[in-house]
Amino acid sequence: MVSIVHSMGMTTPTPKSLGTVDDLLADLEKIRERGYAIDDEEQEIGVRCFSMALPNAPTPTAISVSGPTTRVDWDFGDRAVPLLRKAAQELSSQFTPAGS
Repeated sequence: MVSIVHSMGMTTPTPKSLGTVDDLLADLEKIRERGYAIDDEEQEIGVRCFSMALPNAPTPTAISVSGPTTRVDWDFGDRAVPLLRKAAQELSSQFTPAGS
């Protein structure tokens, strides 16, 4: 992944975008620890997104919810993440694990 960033660069569409490999690696560690990702105005100012990977999917797949930060606030995230987790588990159960 680091080689891809070095060859392709890292765009920073907003002042909140991650701009260095170290920032990206630190954010990936947080994502692994909590089990979901947050885009907090990193792609577009005024938009927040909570997303979660779908294990066992045949290709990298995720589900997410996003919207304006005025509606998709941190309390919304506290309610949405458990629902995303449940949906991810239900959807993942429909996939056959790789190598099976």
